[in-house]
Amino acid sequence: MTRSLVVLATLALLAASPAPPAPPAPPTPRPGHDRMMYFSSGGSWLGVSVDDITAERARELNMKEETGAEIKSIAPESPAAEAGLEEEDVILEYQGSRIEGAMQLTRMVHETPPGRTVTLKVLHGGQPRTVHVKMTEHESRRSRSRRSTFPIFPISRGSLPRSGSASRSRTCGGSWGSTSA
Repeated sequence: MTRSLVVLATLALLAASPAPPAPPAPPTPRPGHDRMMYFSSGGSWLGVSVDDITAERARELNMKEETGAEIKSIAPESPAAEAGLEEEDVILEYQGSRIEGAMQLTRMVHETPPGRTVTLKVLHGGQPRTVHVKMTEHESRRSRSRRSTFPIFPISRGSLPRSGSASRSRTCGGSWGSTSA
């Protein structure tokens, strides 16, 4: 009997206890200007198509190491053309940082603010030389960035790709075998 009273008292206490807290209310939407993002080109444009230095290409160019990014083509009237860079030049350093490959150079170019003058160490015809390039933003990128707006949607943790599941690309405006900077 005592056991029954204890069970009944426990059940009575549980029934009288407050309900669990309600889930939090969804966040209040922010004003419209916080939900829009204006994209720009992502930085400067050098106006070259570059490729990594392979072991074979390093031997052809009489280079000691497989470092740098070889210029495969140069856009007319680009910052690279105005600075006197030429096809087959190998960019070895960008602002004093050693260049390991085309993707690193591309990232560094895009991270440089337009209008800044950068110093490149280049291998030209087997001889090192220093070149100063005034970085600019590409005209087509400027006009595209002014008219493109994209809404920002909330992202739940479950909608993000898992590590290794997203596809990766070497392209930054070029073909698979080369990279544009």
